Amino acid sequence: LPDWGVSLLVPKDALQPGYMEDVFLAVLLEPRDLPSLSSSQTSLSPVVLAGPPGLSFSKPVVISFGHSACLQQDGWEIGVYHCDSIFSEGSEQSWVKLVTVGQESPSCPILTHLDFSSCFLLTDFLSRFCLVGQSQPGQRAARNLSVVMLGRKHGQELLLEVHLTGDNQASLHALLRTRKKMG
Repeated sequence: LPDWGVSLLVPKDALQPGYMEDVFLAVLLEPRDLPSLSSSQTSLSPVVLAGPPGLSFSKPVVISFGHSACLQQDGWEIGVYHCDSIFSEGSEQSWVKLVTVGQESPSCPILTHLDFSSCFLLTDFLSRFCLVGQSQPGQRAARNLSVVMLGRKHGQELLLEVHLTGDNQASLHALLRTRKKMG
């Protein structure tokens, strides 16, 4: 999904020889699709659905997507969350924190690499994934944000809207898509 900055890479021989499976990738935007967050947490990425959930691989696949955590300072505690269900059932209990980034161990079900604007998940299963962050105790975390100005002509006047959004392709694409639907 290049417009969203989201991709799925399935390496050769990740599935058993002769086995065929249709896979899909989506960005979920509805509030019901997001994990419930505490007042100290914030969503740092889109919710990415790679499916079918539960499909497992003999080699890890790579799911990549943008994030808005400012990593130039060490104030973040970032968790990778997942939900096995394709559909939101209205239960925040369905979301589970898989790992805290930087605290992975060999027994972790995924490996995570963050660069300044992207997240790369190496996983042997598909699911809904997202990054959730909070400040580490005694520290302040910062997000990378974009200011987006949209203008439209209304009669003889030009109306400007100013939006503040996460600094990643998915956030920008979601904003533009929403505004286009509204006219």
